[in-house]
Amino acid sequence: MISLRKFWSAPAPESDDGSLMRVIRLLMQGFALHAVEGDPMDYQSFRREMQEQMDVVEGIPSPADLMVSVGAILKSLEAYNSRTTRHLRMQGAELHHMIAMLTRTVAMLGSGSQESVIRLREIEGQLERTSAIEDVRVLKVRLADCLESIRNEAERQKADASRTMAGLQEELRESQTRISAAGTGPVLDPTTGLRARAAAQAALAEWALNRKPPYAGLFIVDRVMLFNSRFGYELGDRVLRAYLEELRSRLPPSDQIFRWSGPAFLTLLHRAEGIEKVREQLRFLLPARIERDFELSNRSVMLSISATWALFPIAPPLEGLIQQLDSFPGSQNRTAQA
Repeated sequence: MISLRKFWSAPAPESDDGSLMRVIRLLMQGFALHAVEGDPMDYQSFRREMQEQMDVVEGIPSPADLMVSVGAILKSLEAYNSRTTRHLRMQGAELHHMIAMLTRTVAMLGSGSQESVIRLREIEGQLERTSAIEDVRVLKVRLADCLESIRNEAERQKADASRTMAGLQEELRESQTRISAAGTGPVLDPTTGLRARAAAQAALAEWALNRKPPYAGLFIVDRVMLFNSRFGYELGDRVLRAYLEELRSRLPPSDQIFRWSGPAFLTLLHRAEGIEKVREQLRFLLPARIERDFELSNRSVMLSISATWALFPIAPPLEGLIQQLDSFPGSQNRTAQA
């Protein structure tokens, strides 16, 4: 509140009338020029109103009439301040709501956006404590900088996704080409009748390309080399088929099984749960070992069959996943599950 009463509450020499009017004009000009701008149209209307009031004051002949006019000016100023305060509060509430929505959206983009999320939450907290218009303007500048950072991060993620998709499409084409050109190699594994490794790699590429929720289970049958050396390769093949039969009986029909390499089977598992939950399911479904009788030429032997297994999420780059599968420790003397 600004009061002009002190300028005419006491009698003043006639020679001071011009000075008093100059003070009044300066104050009114200050009201018009330095008023806080809320709604732009309301701000311009207020400035025009102040100019009109200044024109009226210029023609007022007596202090009594001047008091009436100044009262109208102060009333206009109070009304404008009240409207501007409401406008700024509404703007602040809208800005707070937008920042909150933006924070939730950015938080869903992934771990690469965590820095932006932290900055947005800081701005949101500061906005709740802000009362001055200058503080709001500073926060708007900070918000603009943060949005620019988010745009850059989104562009980077878009570029990464495009490169990943192009790589997956190329890997799928190469896998399909290898299958088509595999005239010298079998499409099916002759020992188990399963689709062979080339088909497994093509399926891995297709799953990754279609962004399914996939897992790859690698099962390496233990001690097959020992059975081969002691009883012959024919019995080793029968051991592989026996474990495959057990594996098929335990897994849902929707899961795909391939012959990978050596004594290993690769399974593609249709699961929506997290990897630890799927591991628990497999531990529950699969026995630690199975006992089977095998007829030899002159006798029957009972063998204990087990497998070392591991679960991998299917994710690009596929070269890294295939390297993990091939390097998984599955030496033939291991008998425990992994």
